[in-house]
Amino acid sequence: MKICQPHWDALRKAIDDRGLSGLVAGDGHKAHAAMVREIEGRSEPGDWDPLMAANWSIHSRALECGGLYLLASDENGRQYCPLCEAEKHGGAGCAQEWIDGCSNAMLEHARENHLIPDIQ
Repeated sequence: MKICQPHWDALRKAIDDRGLSGLVAGDGHKAHAAMVREIEGRSEPGDWDPLMAANWSIHSRALECGGLYLLASDENGRQYCPLCEAEKHGGAGCAQEWIDGCSNAMLEHARENHLIPDIQ
């Protein structure tokens, strides 16, 4: 399962629109290193990445709603996009609802943990 580029761009924009881009890892290598530290129980201040957290949240929700078929490839050998599948099965606008819900949750997490100023 992999979020397609148009949905990835929409998720990235939603994170940016909420003022969270400064917390996003600068590249894939940094994001990977932070995830490894977290798995190993060695997280460092600044490791939390709202874009990656939203990504994994969407993947989790997709598996809960759609099932394990999402972990396979489609008939053309491509990985399923969890947000395209949400649109297919949940109707138009479902993917944006998931993106907005996730992004809002990331904003709340960042505020609660004092990672950004709590501005109303």
